[in-house]
Amino acid sequence: GGLTMEKTVLTVKEAAAIMRISQSAMYQLVRTGRVPYIAVGKRRVIPAAKFLEWLDHATVGGGI
Repeated sequence: GGLTMEKTVLTVKEAAAIMRISQSAMYQLVRTGRVPYIAVGKRRVIPAAKFLEWLDHATVGGGI
């Protein structure tokens, strides 16, 4: 397990796959600033650790 160095950041495509949502839905989250990302020129990459943390905190309900 664990994230290897090349997985320190995720592409929008990879993040979408993790969330099981479409790439366009993921881009929407990025564009609206709902999900943590880093802008590199015109590219957007998603820091894996922050993304997983965000996923954790974005969870609603379940009495947690």
